[in-house]
Amino acid sequence: MFLDSDTMVVLSNWLERLLAQALRPQVGVVGPRLIYTSERIESAGLVLGMGGDAGSPFVGISMREDGYMGRLQVAQEYSAVSGSCLLIRHELFDQVGGLDEQHFGVRYSDVDLCLKVKAAGYKVIWTPFASLVHFGRQTIHSYADNSFVKMVARSQEALVSRHLPALANDPAFNPNLSLLHKEVQPETEMDVTWEAAFHPRPRVWAYPVNSGGGGEYRVRAPLRALEQAALAQISLLPNSEGRERTRVPSLPEMARAAPDSLFVLHGINDLMIRWLDLYRKYTDTFLVFSLDDNLFHLPQKGGQKNRLPSDMRKRVRRALKHCHRLIVTTEPLREVYQDFIEDIWVMPNRLETQRWGSLESKRGQGKKPRVGWAGAAQHRGDLELIRPVMEALQDEVEWVFMGMCPTPLRPLVDEYHDGVPFVDYPQKLASLNLDLAIAPLEHNKFNEGKSNLRLLEYGALGWPVICSDVEPYRNSPATCLPNKPGAWEKAIRERIHEPDALADEGDRMRAWVRENHMLEDHLEEWMQALFSDEVLRQLLKPAG
Repeated sequence: MFLDSDTMVVLSNWLERLLAQALRPQVGVVGPRLIYTSERIESAGLVLGMGGDAGSPFVGISMREDGYMGRLQVAQEYSAVSGSCLLIRHELFDQVGGLDEQHFGVRYSDVDLCLKVKAAGYKVIWTPFASLVHFGRQTIHSYADNSFVKMVARSQEALVSRHLPALANDPAFNPNLSLLHKEVQPETEMDVTWEAAFHPRPRVWAYPVNSGGGGEYRVRAPLRALEQAALAQISLLPNSEGRERTRVPSLPEMARAAPDSLFVLHGINDLMIRWLDLYRKYTDTFLVFSLDDNLFHLPQKGGQKNRLPSDMRKRVRRALKHCHRLIVTTEPLREVYQDFIEDIWVMPNRLETQRWGSLESKRGQGKKPRVGWAGAAQHRGDLELIRPVMEALQDEVEWVFMGMCPTPLRPLVDEYHDGVPFVDYPQKLASLNLDLAIAPLEHNKFNEGKSNLRLLEYGALGWPVICSDVEPYRNSPATCLPNKPGAWEKAIRERIHEPDALADEGDRMRAWVRENHMLEDHLEEWMQALFSDEVLRQLLKPAG
């Protein structure tokens, strides 16, 4: 009998009730119900994987309640029970090697012992018909410094190293229930779309970071297209926006989901980097990181520099150290990060046919030619370039802006539209009905690594484009100009007075996008980028 010193007997026949179970020949371990002095549950069996290691699912519930499926009032088989009170036959204890004090000196020795007993072919039983009060944490209070925390971390690492498959798949707990919450509830954040035992196609679990354009173009759109083409099974992790703490899978949750690849966009916070390290150590998951900006040369006027950590180079190095592959949007970005990881794939931004393929934008809808721009808040410095152009052409065109519009430009804008959620963005953009679109970019290292996404969106709507002569915008039908106001004024004037020629430019932009930059034409490339060669060989074998 193992019995903590901070327990109190409340039933005189408690031991007889434990023995009634322990004397059954197929039973190896028996544990009682542990309660607080308030008669609420402190431990009612341990669920493997709960809380990242093992935990009781009914903590704080009244001992008189039935609990989920009546489990609080029924003697039943568990995978483990608390070592605060545990009964095991002496010969079986010796047979399985007893307690492993070397690896589990302060925690998890009970879980390890129970799993060894189960591996030997015996049952672990929890019974509510024997109850003890457990005051708890008396041993912890004896540690004056953080040595206990360090010892627990070492024990947890040993538990995962030795028993991760068991932690991920507890036969005594429904796999559709959450391992995060101590109250029993369906899994809604770490659930996946596939059945673990059925693996017909490669699986990818992805962290899109947000619901905006970055998460959409770099994660959701390509994965959605792969799923619709029946090439891969996909699931998405929760976004980090609106959360005080990023929610990432624990090791048992990762092992339970069993993805072939984990696809992470911009996972540069401390928590994500720590978990990438653990996933690399303890799972076979292929770890793919993604970056779509030059994080080492953020523009002064864009706003990102003040929001992001100053030690970005160190963070990127730590994150990529744990990953198998990096995906970037452009060749200049590959060059930026090539010293941090060897395996880098360039996957350009492309447009989904279902979102962009059938959109129509009308021409000639204004009293004057409608010239405009659409984009996010980080483009303040880029837009300052065109203020003299807007002033010079104020009486000749209608200036239309959507999303970002710096305060000094507001008096010059004839029509302004707030940004919208991405699900509504393509239709909203099309409704601007521009005759000519502009795409100014400052000359700096950050913009040299940008993609041509702005041109793709404009082009899909049949808009002719005047843009800055920078790397991402070259080799397109757009008119690339130096960032000189005079050149922009001249080019805009020439085009607005030739509406038929302007329409032809827009048609050429649309044809260029549709022929070269539709996502569905490049799904095989995404499969190659997201999965290891081994997974593709195993799951995509030719028929016959």
